[in-house]
Amino acid sequence: MSEGVGCSGALLSCWAGAGCNSGTPKDIPSGCTGGASLPGGALGSSCKVTGLPQPKVGVEAACEPTGEGGGLKYKHLWQTNVYLCDASAASDCAGGGSCVTPQAGFYSDSICITKAAEVECPEGWTFERFMAYEQFAEGRSCTSCTCDASKVVCPVDGVFLTTPFELGCSGDNKILPNTCVGVGLGGSVEVKPPTPQLGPEACPMPKGEGAVKTSGPTTVCCATLLSP
Repeated sequence: MSEGVGCSGALLSCWAGAGCNSGTPKDIPSGCTGGASLPGGALGSSCKVTGLPQPKVGVEAACEPTGEGGGLKYKHLWQTNVYLCDASAASDCAGGGSCVTPQAGFYSDSICITKAAEVECPEGWTFERFMAYEQFAEGRSCTSCTCDASKVVCPVDGVFLTTPFELGCSGDNKILPNTCVGVGLGGSVEVKPPTPQLGPEACPMPKGEGAVKTSGPTTVCCATLLSP
């Protein structure tokens, strides 16, 4: 059973004497009532259900956003660290390019260029391509985690029980709604909230949707300096 879903008890009304129509009734919304607590006293009482049990749905549960809606799974946007520095031309190169001295050590295998837009890499710079962003905003969310009360059914069988004589509320004499039942001296009545029955869509599983929203894209294109 899903947490936070239940049924209220039926409203039971009891009158002094038989017939469920004598004077002003006493309403019993829940629990066990008997003996002198019933309105009839030595004359006995008569009771019937005058209000059916109703679905109860708890406060909406909190959902954690997920990446199942087509967005990024992790908050960090970098898959690989890319270290860049300004390159100044050592001398003019053929074709209008710039000559750059190859780096030594750990970063000696490639050289990269950037453009402040999301673009394809130019010919000769397709060894690796990275996207960097100035900032991002969380745009992921969950669908509702709340159960739909209209799809929760509260059965009426067994919501009103009677027990004769001095036995407390241990009986299993189930009385259907709109049925007037006499309760003799020493007898008791009990109102039990029923177990809710959930339809297939009463408590849907939350579903992730949305995506991380990025802005300020910069394309990083790299060429290898290693000989083929």
